[in-house]
Amino acid sequence: MGIIHQTKQGTGLRAVSLNGRLAKRAVLFAACWVATWPLFGGVVINEIHYHPTSEDVREEFVELHNTGDEAVNLERWSLRRGVRFDFPKAIVPAHGYLVIAADADVFAARHPGVQPVVGGWNGVLSNRGETVRLEDAAGKTIDSVSYADEGEWAIRQQGLPHYKHQGWDWLAEHDGGGKSLELVNPTLSNKHGQNWAASTVGAGTPGAANSVLNADAAPMILEVRHSPIVPRSTSRVQITARLIDEQKAGLTAELFYRPDSAEAFQSAPLLDDGAHGDGLAGDGLFGLSIPAYPDGTVVEFYVRARDEQNNSRSYPAVSVPDDEPRANLLYQVDDSAADDSLPFYRIIMTRAERDYFLNMVRNPTGRFSDVRMNATFVSRMSGRQEIRYLVDIRNRGNGSRWKSPNNYRVDFPSDTPWHGVEKINLNAQYPYIQLLGSALCQQAGLLVSRSRLVRVRLNGVDTAVAGYP
Repeated sequence: MGIIHQTKQGTGLRAVSLNGRLAKRAVLFAACWVATWPLFGGVVINEIHYHPTSEDVREEFVELHNTGDEAVNLERWSLRRGVRFDFPKAIVPAHGYLVIAADADVFAARHPGVQPVVGGWNGVLSNRGETVRLEDAAGKTIDSVSYADEGEWAIRQQGLPHYKHQGWDWLAEHDGGGKSLELVNPTLSNKHGQNWAASTVGAGTPGAANSVLNADAAPMILEVRHSPIVPRSTSRVQITARLIDEQKAGLTAELFYRPDSAEAFQSAPLLDDGAHGDGLAGDGLFGLSIPAYPDGTVVEFYVRARDEQNNSRSYPAVSVPDDEPRANLLYQVDDSAADDSLPFYRIIMTRAERDYFLNMVRNPTGRFSDVRMNATFVSRMSGRQEIRYLVDIRNRGNGSRWKSPNNYRVDFPSDTPWHGVEKINLNAQYPYIQLLGSALCQQAGLLVSRSRLVRVRLNGVDTAVAGYP
């Protein structure tokens, strides 16, 4: 199916509108953070109140926590990236806190008695997520956190009905829900959303220990991947996951997986013994290979980890309201030959969600619904494949919603953008007109979404029909 992919950034030929932020955010300064930690007693970004319920940006604040045994002088230090603030002579007490407020007077009225506080920064914290960076007097990065309101920083919940249909939304109470974003364990890396949670008290706990503080939390489950990205029916599939916990001993991981036609999940242990595609024994990377499946099979999977104290976590996180793993990771077996003549996009859904989605868009009422389904997105461009799990897909358009093939909107989790963008529109109707219009506007120097021609498959199927425009 030839489709126009319109973009607001980049170049090129269904039509895809792209917008969002740069993707390379999460670990840009990890090495510097590790190197400088001992020099400054372990000053970390510990709490972020980025989206007050009131929508008054003057109520925003960032809290620093000194995990060390000596006070740290922050004179001439600064906050950069999300907001800009140059510290006066400010001391973070040993094992204490310092609050940087967007507006010190508004903060004092909202949180009377909290000290020490400095404030008056330039800029506004994004409600979608961005990077907050702490630099010392020499401009070296001491800590950097790239927070988000989706992906690892949120959980999936069943959305409200829209035109009598329901799908998935992201739930993050720290995103305008009256809570702040708090670090769970300051002795572990604060680069990962699984080490953060919404405060259990309204507006957070500035100047005090976090309400979610836990020195013995469940293991973090990171870097979950399957390989190869598009397996063949002759290929076993390797699943890997990295676990991070306060203690390395006693960690266990279990893989749950099922072909889309099965009702029950099978389970098998992921191992860190150096013999299961997991790197070196004891390096924290766990692995297992699972059997090959027939061509076209969609496989659904998730990982559960546990420590010696029986603290457990699942990835993806269980969904609301039933606390069950309902929106999981997916891949599809495909024996067809790769075609690199055009960029190739795969949208992979469970059979149940795909059928629900297709029936919805063919329904006179349902076609107007914007509810979103869970999917995996695989792109192949110039021979290079990339994958994004846990994307949202919905129907889009106005008068063209009832036409086949449908137009789609793909939303990437805000913590894992794709090529620097968080959203793309896949427009299947009259792609040649959209492509030509975009090119002419660009030639005229007008602001316009850039477009590219791509192929799209929904669960391996080209949904185009003969004679489509």
